[in-house]
Amino acid sequence: MSSIGQAQDTTTAATAAATMTTATGKTTTGSRHRADICPVCHSCALLATVLGWILQLLALLQRQLEAYDEKERLARRRQRARANIARLSAELRRDQALQGALQGAQGSQAARERDDEAFLARQRVWLEEERLRGYKEAWERERAAPDSAASASASAPEPAYKGKGKGKEKAV
Repeated sequence: MSSIGQAQDTTTAATAAATMTTATGKTTTGSRHRADICPVCHSCALLATVLGWILQLLALLQRQLEAYDEKERLARRRQRARANIARLSAELRRDQALQGALQGAQGSQAARERDDEAFLARQRVWLEEERLRGYKEAWERERAAPDSAASASASAPEPAYKGKGKGKEKAV
């Protein structure tokens, strides 16, 4: 852009050179041929005009180039934004899949824990039943034992011993 600014300054200088002040104080342009100012006044003015047009065209082209560059920058920025959105979407989907897998694993872990608790509960019930069965068998043995002890004592003679007891002494 600085080259355009320099070119515009050159155009201004060329236009100033084409417009001259005579020795009498009158301002004249280069379109009139004045030998005391410039031998080719018309050419200088025409050259300054053409140079001004060229500089205006260059300035217009520079603005269009800057606008095109800005559009390109915006397009690249949009493209990067789209790529970032796609990358973030993929990461989000991956994170959601991992979270689902984690929840599934936690669910299966919870199911295993429930199964383990149910197994332990069944084991406790079984042990309690075994303990009660043992009590029942022991009770049945005790219950059966007095009957056998009574029948055994009735058929067997009383043991003879001699000692001091509560009023009864047995002879040997």
